[in-house]
Amino acid sequence: MTAGNVDRDNHVHFDEYEDVLTSLKMVYENLLLVAEEPTRWKWIVIGLHNALQGAAVCALTQTDGSGPWKKDAEKSIRKAYYGDHKVPDYTQAGEVMDVSKIAPFGELLRRLYPELDLNSGEDWFSAQTRTETSLRMLLSMRNDFQHFVPRSWSIEMAGLPDMVADAVDMIEEIALQKHCHRHNRFSELQLSKYSSRLRRQLAVAD
Repeated sequence: MTAGNVDRDNHVHFDEYEDVLTSLKMVYENLLLVAEEPTRWKWIVIGLHNALQGAAVCALTQTDGSGPWKKDAEKSIRKAYYGDHKVPDYTQAGEVMDVSKIAPFGELLRRLYPELDLNSGEDWFSAQTRTETSLRMLLSMRNDFQHFVPRSWSIEMAGLPDMVADAVDMIEEIALQKHCHRHNRFSELQLSKYSSRLRRQLAVAD
């Protein structure tokens, strides 16, 4: 490897752990500029959603690759590994993962936090706790930004810092405290350093 994640053949490399860190960096960099350019909230929301979803995927993934997939894919993967055959079919399991999608954002978080009530999806007005409100806000805004339709719309900025703070707290809890089924690379990537920077910047911007 040469500078960053670029190898000698000029290929840039990604993995699920570094993607979380990269997303947090994007959130931080846009927070530095959002006071002068409020439209940067779009990239804060998208980066935050990506970081939280990615952290959940990292925490849920087992050593055999199962854990974060949609339910039908999880069944197929486990059948390939632990079905009627005596020897695990790694090829079949890999083929399932190659064509499958990870579970939706809300389902990933429910697997880690069964007590979370996210059944109302993006309706944050009916949420019972601040954390649920923040998660629903994040999901709703991310979907509106990611699938932008031809229209003019506005968001109230008053609740955005709390939403960011709650999401960062959950990212850090998932990454550093939740049981990880594989080697946890978040500590060596210094994720807590970037989450601390985000909190300090939120305090300045509040």
